[in-house]
Amino acid sequence: MSWAAQEFETIDLGDKRLNRRAVLLAERLAASPTVSIPAACGGWTETQGAYRLLGNDDIGWEDILAPHLACTEQRMAAHSVVLCIQDTTELDFNGQQSEAHQDQRPFDLRRFHSLFSFVAAGRAHAVSHRRVLDDIIMGFCSDGTVG
Repeated sequence: MSWAAQEFETIDLGDKRLNRRAVLLAERLAASPTVSIPAACGGWTETQGAYRLLGNDDIGWEDILAPHLACTEQRMAAHSVVLCIQDTTELDFNGQQSEAHQDQRPFDLRRFHSLFSFVAAGRAHAVSHRRVLDDIIMGFCSDGTVG
C-alpha cells in the first residue's frame, strides 16, 4: 500500500472512484510538488480527472484533507513537543480579471496560510493546516480548537 493510500485510507468523498482519484492525485503532486497539475499527472485523461475532482462542487478541500489532518494529529500525539510553524503567503494578481468570472469583481490578493508541524528531532510531520484567507487567519491549536 502506498503512503498516500495509507494516509487517505479513511477518505470518503461519496464515491469510491473519487476516493481513488484523490489518492492518485496526492501521490502525483507529492512526487512532483513544484510542477503544474498537468505536468504531475500521467497524461491528459488523468489531468482531466484531477480537474474534475478539484472542480466538484460537492467536495471541499476540507473533505479531501480530513484524513491527512487526522493522521497528522495522531503522529503529533506521539510526541511530547511538536513545533507548529505558520506561514502566510500572499499572491498578488494585480487586478487581473478571470475570463470565467467576468461579472465578478477581480481578485487582487489571495493569502494562503499554512501551519507546518515538526518534531524536536527536526523531521517534518506534515502540513497541519492550510487555508485560503480573505482577511482572517485561522489555524488549528494544539487542543484541536480553531483560533
